[in-house]
Amino acid sequence: MNKLTTEQQTELADLIQQGKAHYSGLARVVNEIYTKKLFAEVGTIDQLCKAEFGISHTRTYQLIEFAEIVGQVESQSTIVDSSELKESHTRELAKVPDDKTIEVLEAAKKTADAEELPLTAKLIRTTAAEFLQKSEQTEPEPEQEPQATEPKPGEADAQRFRTQRKLATNYFSSGVRALDDLNHIRAFADHSEIVADALEIVKRLEALN
Repeated sequence: MNKLTTEQQTELADLIQQGKAHYSGLARVVNEIYTKKLFAEVGTIDQLCKAEFGISHTRTYQLIEFAEIVGQVESQSTIVDSSELKESHTRELAKVPDDKTIEVLEAAKKTADAEELPLTAKLIRTTAAEFLQKSEQTEPEPEQEPQATEPKPGEADAQRFRTQRKLATNYFSSGVRALDDLNHIRAFADHSEIVADALEIVKRLEALN
């Protein structure tokens, strides 16, 4: 494990205190610890969050995802106030390609304002689906001669990494929720055949780790 400097240790202690004192700001605190890798001495970000804030792996990455999208909105959107965002909103936005997040959100916001309705996760989901459908129906442009300008070094890799990370996080969260649901079936002892099938699936999933 990497050792933190005295300055980093002090910053980490301050952030942990902020997170414990103001739960509403916990997403920002967790994301800052994650971004600055201040969890290095503990091991992983979710190990630190479990020890200090009592939150699970899944919850840790939900908070990071929320904070990342809020930051994106604060820096890029001209019509959406980040204070309007809820985690249900960002969960829908997380399914949208990074470069289209603000476009989908602002389109949903305009629809909500025009109809004098609140911005909701359902509206964002519907807007994203309509946006995707339009994108698929758009005719491809005629092939053009190769451009002289090459992409910046690492730009494509960075975009691919962000996309893969988002998909991996979504799939992992779905898997964790599925395991939790299956484990809850243990309580239904009167339905032994269902319990047995569920536990067999759990074993198979855990064997993949």
